[in-house]
Amino acid sequence: MSDKSAEATNVTPCKHHAKHEFCTTRAKYRQGRELKAVKVYTINDESQHLLVHDVPSIGLTNEIKRLTAKFGVTEEVKMLSDYPCTNEFTNVYYVKYRHLREARQAKKRLDNRSFFGNLLHVCYAPEMETPVECRRKLNERFSFVQKCFKPRRDCKSQFRKTIDAESKTSDVNTFSPNANVSGTWSNLLPLSSYATVPATAAKTGTKLCSDESC
Repeated sequence: MSDKSAEATNVTPCKHHAKHEFCTTRAKYRQGRELKAVKVYTINDESQHLLVHDVPSIGLTNEIKRLTAKFGVTEEVKMLSDYPCTNEFTNVYYVKYRHLREARQAKKRLDNRSFFGNLLHVCYAPEMETPVECRRKLNERFSFVQKCFKPRRDCKSQFRKTIDAESKTSDVNTFSPNANVSGTWSNLLPLSSYATVPATAAKTGTKLCSDESC
């Protein structure tokens, strides 16, 4: 990448860049194994642009490049000299990944990680996205959600087709023990195979037919 594009990187401090305290009032079933300040990020909050805070200011640019490259292809890694730091002995680095899934994995693995004696703080920087990157991110998420729900819709429609086909071809008055039990309720309940006996006749033992074989 050219030096001009790197010099043009200008990040304005935002509220979501700050590090928050861990939430201790969250319900136990939602807490998870580790304490988190934010439990879930929406697709609008996520981004392929990351900011790495609290890096010791001892010239660790190459180390940051090697560390971030473990999670995917980085298009740009640069120290933000104009970004205001809470600690004068630390620096903030800007990292841009090629894909969102790589940035998501890097944030999950690097956040609150010990690095040369300091705990790193990694946050998303969605305000640095271009309209093209934002559109691509939303389209990828939309396609992912569609793939998740498509198998369920296909199975449901196929089940309905099977039920309708069996209901048309099955005989209501016949029942076979070896028949497929995945059919309609009319196949499972052969009404003509069972005779109803009044309660008074069952108590008195009265025969309901004139045939002596009954």
